[in-house]
Amino acid sequence: MERTTQARTREERDVKRMQTRNAHCCDWDSVPVVIDLPYVARILGVTPETLKLRCLRGKFPAFKEGKNWRVEKCDLRAYIEGNKVMKEAAT
Repeated sequence: MERTTQARTREERDVKRMQTRNAHCCDWDSVPVVIDLPYVARILGVTPETLKLRCLRGKFPAFKEGKNWRVEKCDLRAYIEGNKVMKEAAT
């Protein structure tokens, strides 16, 4: 009986973790000045692995702090603005 409760609790925790991982950030003011890659990935709607590859290829503005990749908020905003597709340019 106790094992079933533990499994259910673990399953609920995993579901909540996936919901949080897949949630997009919507309040720009709450974004920190220096952001870690998983948080940036959530904002952009990509996986952290995809973003890491972009960093390694020099296609995304990030820096390493120890083993972890970090992004400055102003660089992220510039990246987003620079990658917008204008309606006129698309036609």
